[in-house]
Amino acid sequence: KIRFAPFCVVAYLDLNDFKEINDRAGHFAGDEALRSMARFLRSSFRDNDQIFRIGGDEFLILIDFEREEEGRILEKRIGEIFQSKSEIEIPNGKLGYSYGIGWGPSSKLEELIGQADKGMYARKAAVKGG
Repeated sequence: KIRFAPFCVVAYLDLNDFKEINDRAGHFAGDEALRSMARFLRSSFRDNDQIFRIGGDEFLILIDFEREEEGRILEKRIGEIFQSKSEIEIPNGKLGYSYGIGWGPSSKLEELIGQADKGMYARKAAVKGG
């Protein structure tokens, strides 16, 4: 059983246009895009931060913390990480991704995931122009 601190930050990520990469360049390119994202996430977060691939091209990051006042700081820091590298290298080019962040009491983890998911879809819609 996973034990959380009283609070956690959840980041939800989705690769943009992943299906087109698989369709255009093949599944090897798609697999390499997933590996590239995993390397980027692993190098950007601490060893004890939990990183999951939860869907075909979706990733979830869980960071737990003790004091509520740390939430805004972590939310800002995670946003800075994602803004510093808005695309990942893939065979024959680069691929963008969209993300959302939620934070609050660990006891409301399901709600936090939903909040991060909504933020990710809002960014994805903005990238596509609506």
